[in-house]
Amino acid sequence: MGAEEGRVLPLVGGDLRHLVQAELLSLIEIRRSRQPQQETATPPARAD
Repeated sequence: MGAEEGRVLPLVGGDLRHLVQAELLSLIEIRRSRQPQQETATPPARAD
């Protein structure tokens, strides 16, 4: 279980990270469209 997971997880982890970033970006866009005044107080997310 342990050794095989270690080989597979890096690929899955990378895909999950991209999916999570996409989800967060869509949530930020929704909040930005609903609350334009409050969003200016929040620092912009970095795009690495």
